[in-house]
Amino acid sequence: MLKWYLVMLSVCGIMGCRTWHQPTRAAWQRSEVNNASGKDSALWHLVAPYRDSVSESMETVIGQLAVTLSKTAGENTLGNFVADALLFGASTRYEQVDLAVMNRGGYRLQELPAGMITVGKVYELMPFDNLLFCVAVPGNTISSMMSSPNFSQAEWSVSGLNILHGSVLIGGKPFHADSTYYLAISDYLAEGGDNGNSMQNLPRQNAGYLQRDALIDYIKFHAKQGNAIAEPDTNRLNKKQ
Repeated sequence: MLKWYLVMLSVCGIMGCRTWHQPTRAAWQRSEVNNASGKDSALWHLVAPYRDSVSESMETVIGQLAVTLSKTAGENTLGNFVADALLFGASTRYEQVDLAVMNRGGYRLQELPAGMITVGKVYELMPFDNLLFCVAVPGNTISSMMSSPNFSQAEWSVSGLNILHGSVLIGGKPFHADSTYYLAISDYLAEGGDNGNSMQNLPRQNAGYLQRDALIDYIKFHAKQGNAIAEPDTNRLNKKQ
């Protein structure tokens, strides 16, 4: 006991003799880095191999668009293209996928120009590393989603679901509120982001598959078939025929 007492006494003594310092002033100097600053040759040569490798990867052509796709108000061609890509990609990773949705804020370009599509352009379109989940959604939750602004104002793009003369079709088959549907959706929406609160507590699968990779795989699939990607339809939520 005496030994431990002496140890504790020594520690307290050391702590008690410690000098504490507080800053008395702070100063800073602005150093602007621009083209006039010149290159740091050592740093330039250090990063050059990595820069060249990344540039080469980003400039790789992976497919072609037949027309320019745009992000406009309401249902739009760019959003539906992304939703189609997610449904395609999810179907290669999960046993069953019935539909896919994509929120407007999840893709960042205003348009994707007609012509060759590069890997870099896909990164510009979808810069976030969001995962593509598959969520088991009860039919009544699907019904609530369809009556929400996300669908009624087309804030979310959808693939695999059509509303025809007031009748709902999923995968080309009549919708049933007492059925369960498997929805491809980002981890962000599945965790309640962008008014996706109804998804938070639902069973989900996570294959560790990025949404961006689904897009790349979709584009490459069409290229392998020798097809330029056509303009997707934009009346999925209010079909007349």
